[in-house]
Amino acid sequence: MLIANISKLHTFNRAWIKRGRKLNNDDIGPVIKDAAIAISGDKIAWVGRRKDLPSEFKKLKKFDAHGAICLPGFVDCHTHLVFAGSRHKEFEMRAGGKTYSEIAQAGGGILSTVRATRDAAKDELFSLAKSRLERAKSYGITTVEIKSGYGLDQETEVKMLKVINELAKNCPQTIVPTFLGAHALAPKFKGKKSEYVEQICEMIPLVAGKNLARFVDVFCDKGFFELDDAIKIFSRAKEFGLGIKVHSDEFYSLGATEWICANGGTSADHLIAVTDEGVNALSKSNAVAVCLPMTSLFLGKSFAPARKLLDAGACVALATDFNPGSSNAQNIVLATTIACSQMKMTVAEALCATTVSSALACGLYDRGRIEAGARADMAFFDAADISCIPYSFGEQRASATICGGKLARI
Repeated sequence: MLIANISKLHTFNRAWIKRGRKLNNDDIGPVIKDAAIAISGDKIAWVGRRKDLPSEFKKLKKFDAHGAICLPGFVDCHTHLVFAGSRHKEFEMRAGGKTYSEIAQAGGGILSTVRATRDAAKDELFSLAKSRLERAKSYGITTVEIKSGYGLDQETEVKMLKVINELAKNCPQTIVPTFLGAHALAPKFKGKKSEYVEQICEMIPLVAGKNLARFVDVFCDKGFFELDDAIKIFSRAKEFGLGIKVHSDEFYSLGATEWICANGGTSADHLIAVTDEGVNALSKSNAVAVCLPMTSLFLGKSFAPARKLLDAGACVALATDFNPGSSNAQNIVLATTIACSQMKMTVAEALCATTVSSALACGLYDRGRIEAGARADMAFFDAADISCIPYSFGEQRASATICGGKLARI
C-alpha cells in the first residue's frame, strides 16, 4: 500500500531516547509535510516527502489520506476489556455518596463483575469484547493489552484468556494477553489468601504451557495482595518464562514498584501513591511507569505524579484502564487531554506516552513510531496539528486506522 496526501506526518522516532527532559514537538522526531508512506506486508518500507517517493513504490495500491495528519497508532497498554455485565448502578450509588465498602456490601464491586463473567458463555464474552475493539479502532488504537482477572478461578480465568487469544486471531489490532488471577481474592478463599496465592501459582504452568498469556500481573495493595504474595507469584511466572507487570501504589505503597524495577519487570501501573524511592527506581530501570488518568477522573482521586516521573527520567506511558468499575471508557484521546490539563504533561509527552512509551509497556519494540522497518500501525486525524488531538477534549476520532499494513477503518 502507498499512503499519500498526508499533510503532516509525525514520526515519533526520537521520542524513546529523550528521557529526563521536557518534550516538545521538535523532540519527538521530524515532522514531514506533504508526506507519503510505503508499506510492504505489515512493515513500513519507506517514509518521506511525496515528491521524493522512490520509483519502486509508485505502482503500489494507493490510499488517499485526504490531507489528514498521521501519527503512530495508539497503544492502550492497560485494559480489562473482557468482561460481562455492567456496574452503572454503582456509579449512581457513588454519585449519591455511597462508599466503596457500602457498595460492596450491597453486592457491587469487582465481585459483581466476577459473577457476571463466570455466568457468561465464551461466545458472549467474545462478542462483547469484539465490539469494544471495534470502538477502540475509532480512536486510532492499534494495539491493546487485555488482562484476565474477572474469573478468580481456573475455569473462568482460562476461559477469559482463551477469549483474549481468539480476539488476537480475529481482530485487526495486536492483542497482548495478561494473566491477572491476582486481581482480588476469590470469594471462597475469604480468610485463606495464602491458599488462593498457591492456586494462582499452580495455574501459571497451565497458562504458560498453553501459551495463553505473555505477562502475569498482580494487584499489590492493602486489602488485595501484599508484596510477599506478589513476589511469590512473580517468581513463579519468571520460572515459566512469562513477563511481569504490577498494579502498584494505587492506594498505598507496599514496595512493589521498587521490586518490579529491580527484577526485570516490564511496567508498574497506577502509581498514584508512588514514593520518592519508587520514582527513583523507575528512573533507573527499564520498567515503564503507566499512569491511568481516566480512572482518577472517574473515581475523583488524585492523579499519578507524571511530571515528577518524567523529570526524574522515568519512561511514562498512559492507558485507559478500560473496565466496568472504575474507567468505563475507551477514549485514549481523552486520556491525553487529562494528562495535559491535570498532570502537567506537554502535548508531545502525552502523545509519546500513548504510542512509543506504551508500546514499551507491552514489551513491544517494533511500533509506536513511523520509520522504515517498524510495524505499519498508524492513525489519521482530520486536524491541523497534533495539538488538536488533546485540545478537542475527547471529541477527536480517527478518520482512518491502519493495523499491520491493513486499512482497518475509514
